[in-house]
Amino acid sequence: MDIKIKSNLAYYNKKDKKMRYIRLLFLGILILSLTSCSFKPQIKKSKSLLVTLKTKKIAYQDTGFMKSGENYLNLQIFSLGNLIMDMTINPNGICLNSYCMDKESFNRKYLSKYYPDTLLENVLKGKPIFKGENLKEQKEGFIQRIEKKGRYSIVYKALNGKILFKDRLNKIIILIKPIKS
Repeated sequence: MDIKIKSNLAYYNKKDKKMRYIRLLFLGILILSLTSCSFKPQIKKSKSLLVTLKTKKIAYQDTGFMKSGENYLNLQIFSLGNLIMDMTINPNGICLNSYCMDKESFNRKYLSKYYPDTLLENVLKGKPIFKGENLKEQKEGFIQRIEKKGRYSIVYKALNGKILFKDRLNKIIILIKPIKS
């Protein structure tokens, strides 16, 4: 009888350890998911803009605000005072209206699977794309013309604070103009 009680106790001790481990794991995942959503980076720059963002799956054109910080970029577009698009780019990925995915998946879904992961962020910041391929420096910025047969045909200009990205093959236009105050 003593042997049977001891073996039952050993069984329950193992089961308790597994349950404690599962609870601890669940609690850790819950805390991580709640804190990652509440992380607010420090904003270093904010500017008001006129924004056009048109792809095969999304189309927005109105006034907006771009906020940026270290490893963080947030573009919000408003229409009649209502937020109609909220895009956040950070090292982990891109969130569009609270739907988050990695940068490669975002490119595949909304832009082009042939684009590098950093393309959208660099365009919004007015930085060269495709590692500066075909970069022509201008007095007030630069122009890039990049073509790859059957994949993309890009004209990208960042001049005088105005940004124009146009891909004829993928039917994508990103136009950003600062609003003068």
